[in-house]
Amino acid sequence: MCEITCPDHRPQMASVRPNTFAAVKVEGATPTIETVTLDISAAKDITITATTPKVSAANSIATASKIVALGRGANDDELVAEARLIATRLGAAVGVSRPLTDRPDFTVEQQIGQSGTTVNPDFILNVGISGSVQYQIGMSNSHLIVSVNRDNQAPIMAQSDYTFTGDAKQFMQALKKAVQV
Repeated sequence: MCEITCPDHRPQMASVRPNTFAAVKVEGATPTIETVTLDISAAKDITITATTPKVSAANSIATASKIVALGRGANDDELVAEARLIATRLGAAVGVSRPLTDRPDFTVEQQIGQSGTTVNPDFILNVGISGSVQYQIGMSNSHLIVSVNRDNQAPIMAQSDYTFTGDAKQFMQALKKAVQV
């Protein structure tokens, strides 16, 4: 989240989260690139710390077509290991809800949600995710949503195309057999 205020001067700025809108090709439009050279040597409050941009080495869930997403209800070493195996078999990325970013084996770059990454995969499997509003906003553009939760009244269940109410471990063990991992 950010607030950008430039009431009296150019440049004006806007910020749009990735995957928030679908790109639409406009017929007859010609893209233009404008190169602007800025002289910031006179600015006293700016310190240049690097001239090469830093690029994340993590696998991006933002562009994944399939995602296996884990939440607080899947915060178990055995279940996480099974989810990774299933994801590999399906050719999916592993994403998490906010609580699992506290684990040493997940990063904020794998977090799905309003304060994480907005995703729009063809398929997302939510395991042990209750579905806070922030999480739902981050994955609401997913095409096929399957959710596993022991609470059939969990908010994520209402947003899902298919649901399983029950134990996440039992579901993942059955899925592991079904995909022959």
